Amino acid sequence: AREQGKRQKQLREAVNGDVSLFNVAAVGRARGVARPTASLPCEYCIAAYDGLLGAGGVPAWNTVPDGYPRPRSFNSVYANVACAVQLLRRLLPVVLWLEKHADVCTEVEGCIVCALRRSCGSTHDGVLVKQRQYMPVGASLEELTTAKYFDWLLQSLCVREQRVACVQREEDGCARDGDDDVVTHVDRLFAYQVEARRECVGCRRLVAEWSWERCWWVSTQCCEYDDASVTDLFLRSCAVREERKRCERCKSDQVHRVQRRLLSLPNIMVVCIDRERAMQVRASDQLVLALFGLENLDLAGVCYERGLQQSSCACRSSDGEFWYLKAGAEPMCIGPSVGQILPGRVSVAVYQRRGGAAAFEGGLVDLPRGNVPARAPVACGGTGAVSVSA
Repeated sequence: AREQGKRQKQLREAVNGDVSLFNVAAVGRARGVARPTASLPCEYCIAAYDGLLGAGGVPAWNTVPDGYPRPRSFNSVYANVACAVQLLRRLLPVVLWLEKHADVCTEVEGCIVCALRRSCGSTHDGVLVKQRQYMPVGASLEELTTAKYFDWLLQSLCVREQRVACVQREEDGCARDGDDDVVTHVDRLFAYQVEARRECVGCRRLVAEWSWERCWWVSTQCCEYDDASVTDLFLRSCAVREERKRCERCKSDQVHRVQRRLLSLPNIMVVCIDRERAMQVRASDQLVLALFGLENLDLAGVCYERGLQQSSCACRSSDGEFWYLKAGAEPMCIGPSVGQILPGRVSVAVYQRRGGAAAFEGGLVDLPRGNVPARAPVACGGTGAVSVSA
């Protein structure tokens, strides 16, 4: 406990201490550091999804046809795809969006969003792996880790939504042109605002840039310990690091101190882990964001990387228990925490707001009265074993 406390203090210092590019002294030297006036992803209104439910918890799951997906066995040759599907289909905001998308999509054939919706109820590999149009260009499914496939899938879902329902993104009150400058419901669910600052070591010029991201990548390479939590790796990724970049003032390549920071709270946050070196990574029950003035997010699911056919996942059910899911095996209830489950294999950790709630413009925060069917919590099917071997 003492060692863990020392680590946390060092991380806080690295993120917000004297060396930080976000401290008061640095702000005074930065150019254009004032927070952008443009709206956050969740602040845009998309007419096609106006009135979509944003409430969370078991009552909200009861509005979904068949309720929370019952844990059951499945078969798959491509476990990286299956794990992504199994996790996404148990995220309440995603399920509600997929149901609404089916009502507004006019080109079901060739639509990857509709393909994901059809795959959600399948117990074997569906169209996402059987049709070339739903596969990455330039890379085979065999070459992709679960983390890389998850990242690619979110990007592809967003691109498809740009053709179905989106609004123009604005910066400082001015509309921007191009497909990359529109806002989709995928952005409203997964995207968040990030600020990156860089300081030239030579001339001390400090500049800031802002962007939206949907997957936050962390690396085990930057961690000096052999075990860490996802929160530890996340905070480490927000610390100052050095890179060699061109400085416009110096007119040459210079060493820069670089730091990035999360500025807004997403509805769903996907943390992808680049396991450049082997180490134990614990899936934190919460992603602690207090250092950024944001509320913590709850763990919704984890993907474990074990190769094309052996990868697996754990998903939180509507009653708070986690279920371990692996192709060809019966689901196992492994309890309310997965921090000690396969720490050497964690590759993706997905976090959400309390109860799977989502906040976005035009969303309903209250359940409709009188038409919510009573439904019991998820029945505990499968085995009750809690031991998962690596």
